[in-house]
Amino acid sequence: MSSPRAFTSLLPAFLLLHSLVTLVSAQGSTSRWQTLSGNPPLVVARGGFSGLFPDSSYYAYQFALETSVPDVILWCDVQLTKDGVGICAPDLRLENSTNISILNKYKTYLVNGVPTRGCFSVDFTFSDLSSVVLDYYIHLDIVLWILLGRMDRTEKVVFLRSIAARVNPNVTKLVFRFLGPNDFEPSTNQTYSSLLKNLTFIKTFASGILIPKGYIWPVDASLYLQPHTSVVLDAHKAGLEVFASEFYNDVPFSFNYSYDPVSEYLSFIDNGDFSVDAKVLVISKNGASGDYPGCTDKAYQKAISDGADVIDCPVQMSKDGIPFCLGSINLIDTAMANPYAKYELFRNPKFRNDGKFLSLSDFLALAKNSSSLSGVLISIENASYLIEKQQLPVTDAVLDALSKAGYDKQNAMELMIQSNVVPRLKSAGLPVYVETFSNEFVSQAWDFFSDANVEVNTYVMEANVNGVITDFPLTASRYKRNHCLNLGKNTPPYMTPVPPGGLMEIIPRELLPPAEAPNPVLTENDVAESPLPSVIARVPSSSPGDGTAQAAAPRPNGQHQIAACFFLTNLAILFTVFSLL
Repeated sequence: MSSPRAFTSLLPAFLLLHSLVTLVSAQGSTSRWQTLSGNPPLVVARGGFSGLFPDSSYYAYQFALETSVPDVILWCDVQLTKDGVGICAPDLRLENSTNISILNKYKTYLVNGVPTRGCFSVDFTFSDLSSVVLDYYIHLDIVLWILLGRMDRTEKVVFLRSIAARVNPNVTKLVFRFLGPNDFEPSTNQTYSSLLKNLTFIKTFASGILIPKGYIWPVDASLYLQPHTSVVLDAHKAGLEVFASEFYNDVPFSFNYSYDPVSEYLSFIDNGDFSVDAKVLVISKNGASGDYPGCTDKAYQKAISDGADVIDCPVQMSKDGIPFCLGSINLIDTAMANPYAKYELFRNPKFRNDGKFLSLSDFLALAKNSSSLSGVLISIENASYLIEKQQLPVTDAVLDALSKAGYDKQNAMELMIQSNVVPRLKSAGLPVYVETFSNEFVSQAWDFFSDANVEVNTYVMEANVNGVITDFPLTASRYKRNHCLNLGKNTPPYMTPVPPGGLMEIIPRELLPPAEAPNPVLTENDVAESPLPSVIARVPSSSPGDGTAQAAAPRPNGQHQIAACFFLTNLAILFTVFSLL
């Protein structure tokens, strides 16, 4: 993607050893941030913005500084060259992060007693490395901790004890890094799990510990959270600050977080609720279908508890003429949806068959009994097929269910009807809603940094959409309560919209892919449908068909179909919504 100089000088990295704060909460703090010092936790970018650029490259560090918080901390894994220059490189063996293998200068050294073959920085001068470039890494590790440098292959205890008396603890903090529980620390010949039981010893030469996040919130073999351990409290009792590592956006983590990295971060640093509100609506997609099978009672209940403003019901019809909620006309699609299964990203497998489906009447009753919802969305996408082919009067059935539920006699809850029969939408100056926003990192363009929150923020702040339709309502509803919204000129850089084409501008032209053909022009035929046919008969007594769903007619230009929505109160049209599929 880019070919920056491979290594960044070590000197700027030492500037990162100032003003350190802790990550994990401590008891007894009077600050709204429950850290040991009471200060806000810092964001530390491992190797810079290494989810987008080569780890430890100039672009990675520069981009992290431009897009993150003002006091972002940059991580530098320190290696030394043959002529004693400190460099930032993510691995002791340089071939694991660069193209240095083309020089074919491999050697074998004993590393912690293990013969290790590779290209080591100590065999090259800094000048030798001037033409080496870093490989392109696809992972993101924006974490909340700080460390002197990567020393997992060094006798860390000996090193830290030797310099503890030579540094000012108010300026530089020495942090002892833990590896896996069963790994051995060379200078003590103890496992890290054993050292964790002797934190008073670590306090004699370090002011804090850096531990993989699993030490705090372990997960089982199925990637579900287990009860948290006492490691944080134990460390605080010993006077040690606690830092957690191994946070990623695009590496599978606990299903409890619904593929939302921010949800995971908050579970470590802040369990309270934000209070600032935004004006954008959060509309569920088949309920909270990222956590439970879509259109089930549990999916709708989860969407409500997650803070959705509007829950949705895509209407299908049973043989006996009862409208019910189901995301697809094909019953084969009734289990938990896994749209990104080809990437081995599966949604909450423990609950893949949980919940029961609801009739439209039950759905309306559930919504009406909720005090937090502002409206419901009723979707009718197969009206022509149901009416013309199956003689099932879906529109009449929907109106009848709405009337029986009392939606024609109330003003508290708005009713949203989504259909493909409303023409000329955008030209009427109507509100805009966009679907579908998902949390899985492969669902977002690279420009959004594998972060669902960045994607939502860009559509809200730049495109000025009126609402988002999402299968993970919790992510969007938490976004609405972000303290950094509505700050005007004081908006921090990480809350600014992603500029279209911004990443393309920094890619060397020779590395760009061939230009794609322009998208076909959107025509009126892509958004308009013919009027619904008349219903000749009610529900037939014979079988309604062989159960095979009718294939959707192709769009004239191959574009995705654009659907229209409109709100009804007392069954009268209030306004129409434009929704992108």
